[in-house]
Amino acid sequence: MQYVFSDIQSLNKKCGLALIMLICTRTFTFLHFAGAGYHMVLVKERNCDVRVLHETIQCHVPEARLESNVGAELSYLLPFHCKPQFHSLFTEIERRKAELCVSSYGASVTTMEEVFLR
Repeated sequence: MQYVFSDIQSLNKKCGLALIMLICTRTFTFLHFAGAGYHMVLVKERNCDVRVLHETIQCHVPEARLESNVGAELSYLLPFHCKPQFHSLFTEIERRKAELCVSSYGASVTTMEEVFLR
């Protein structure tokens, strides 16, 4: 009886790991299709011309949408399918950081919370 019980425990562990792997894999896929895209946040300096910065972003990612412009932060939504254009966008922002008056910037993927709040 002990042998059968240890086999059941081992099988439970394997099934549990497989389920965890499936959930993790499916979570990213779910976020990719159900999520809105990537969030890019830029911290602007006092003399930043938002119009010029917006035109620069739109030049590389025409579908980029300004989510908010509050205080020193600008927040954009960048669609998932525009990911191939991110390299050129970030390269230009980095190269022209002083000219565009951007002190820092970053990007993150849609979170589970954001997906379920929509």
